[in-house]
Amino acid sequence: MPFENAQKWLDERFSIANPTKCSHTSYCEWELSASFDGIIGDKIRVQLPFSPVEPIRFYFAPDNYLKIPHVEKDGKVCIGFPVYPDGLTDIIEPIKIALSELNQFIDNVSNPAWRKKEFRAESLSYWNRYVLEHGASKKSSKQIDNTYIYLPTNEEVTSLETISFTRKLRDGKKTQTIIVSDNIHSPQLLAKNHGWDTGTLVNGSAIYIPVPDDASWTPFDWPSNFSQLTKTVLAFTKELVNLDDPAILEFDIQKGNPQPAKLVIFVQDNVTFTYVIWLKGNGKLASVSILPLSLTRVDPQWVLARDQNLDNLSNRLSKRVLVLGCGSLGSPIADMLARAGIGKIDLSDIELFNTENVSRHLLGVKAERRSKAESLADRIRSDIPNIDINGRLESAVQRIKMSKIGDYDLVLDCTANQEVRMLISTEREKHLGNIPVIHTWLEVHGVASHVVITFPDDPWPINDPLDKINIAANSSDELQIKVPACGAGFYPYGYSDALKAASLTAEKALAVIDGEITSSEIVSSVKSAAYFKKHGVEIHKPDLASSQPDTDSNTIIRDYSILHQDGPIDYDLLLAKRRLASQNG
Repeated sequence: MPFENAQKWLDERFSIANPTKCSHTSYCEWELSASFDGIIGDKIRVQLPFSPVEPIRFYFAPDNYLKIPHVEKDGKVCIGFPVYPDGLTDIIEPIKIALSELNQFIDNVSNPAWRKKEFRAESLSYWNRYVLEHGASKKSSKQIDNTYIYLPTNEEVTSLETISFTRKLRDGKKTQTIIVSDNIHSPQLLAKNHGWDTGTLVNGSAIYIPVPDDASWTPFDWPSNFSQLTKTVLAFTKELVNLDDPAILEFDIQKGNPQPAKLVIFVQDNVTFTYVIWLKGNGKLASVSILPLSLTRVDPQWVLARDQNLDNLSNRLSKRVLVLGCGSLGSPIADMLARAGIGKIDLSDIELFNTENVSRHLLGVKAERRSKAESLADRIRSDIPNIDINGRLESAVQRIKMSKIGDYDLVLDCTANQEVRMLISTEREKHLGNIPVIHTWLEVHGVASHVVITFPDDPWPINDPLDKINIAANSSDELQIKVPACGAGFYPYGYSDALKAASLTAEKALAVIDGEITSSEIVSSVKSAAYFKKHGVEIHKPDLASSQPDTDSNTIIRDYSILHQDGPIDYDLLLAKRRLASQNG
């Protein structure tokens, strides 16, 4: 009945070009006779899905694809038509609303300024479709596999460094990877870091051309042959670049080597529109042709921020962070900081990765018997473009003693090691200078995790007051799992506990970097009393435990002054006692 009502309503208002078609499972469709200015064809297809959670669909002739904004290859109009959640009892009202929106869309289509604005707003999507229809991925899919670009931030016509790697496939055909970068960021280093440096290396060239803001740049304007490309380049560069110049078109092809990649890269609103210039044939019979190409951006502005909030990203890229300890807590923290845009990260850890670490570590079996810090740095460097990260097989104590004032903007101590905390307390000013230091650790079974943010005026107390922070009443030795001989023990908790603690620590570290936290504080995530009881852990501070069931947590912020509640500490006397105890073994 609902679809019969729709049929009657449409019959009364439109000329039905063809009989109604109803799929057994999907939709009913009507083809209406209609023609409009600026739209190819004289019919509109209307589809009413059987499911009320699917929107009503309209289709123009497929020839409108890439000629009218928001029209797909099959002619489908994509402007967010309504669904009819009230079910199939009342479908006339949604049809009226959809037709009203379609009428508004049709009115807009006749406005050239609107078409230009809509194409520009979604230019990346339209260009990728254009490339599928006309470009290298369609006509030369065996030639170009991937193309990557570190997009410059300047707005001037310039030359970019370009290299390509060509390798032969098993079927004898060749595939090519192209890497483009500015004169600051080496394309060779990009290729090496991300495993793209496989095959025969050939140097190429690229011309970077910003599209003038007032220029028309829609699918109608995109060049389709070399002559049109040459004219467009002349216009956009104010005749600075002429593709007919023999120096530009010179293809120095060494015997047996592939053609060098020659690219013309137009850029508008940080979207690239790239053409690769090919030499077809040999000798006097050779001719020049072009193919549109999609580039994958690997610059941090896109990879790490999608071109949003770039001032904040720029600040983070300038920062240098030292992470001490690359275990189950330090490794995800380092990864999170890199993905958040911290430009330089140094990692220090004295341990090798073993298979028993797999259950709660970012690394896996492939890193077995390798340095945790070096393996972690290799992984992050491979996964995240343009992050300067280095790992060293060394103790945290060694790294602190070798550090100089000005090396870092923030230090993260993820070792949960008393010696490290004491060294930072006593020699912070000498080796680290006037920078914040964060100490972070997990308690046994993950019952609580802590982030202690210390600024120079409030260093970590030399009496190491963990008992003023920890929630578990049990001593560390009592709950530690012992290992044979001189091996370090460990505390049982899962990777999900480590990730939750790492997320809290990374969040606070970034707040310090961004200037949102400017004073010392203690941040703790504490599981429920039920969770403590389940794992046989006594609660030292029951008022801080969550009252929720099992794994639910409370996040609490405590004033840093709680570490000094016993009055002022005689640091000289305490330090002398510790040194004496150390000398006596």
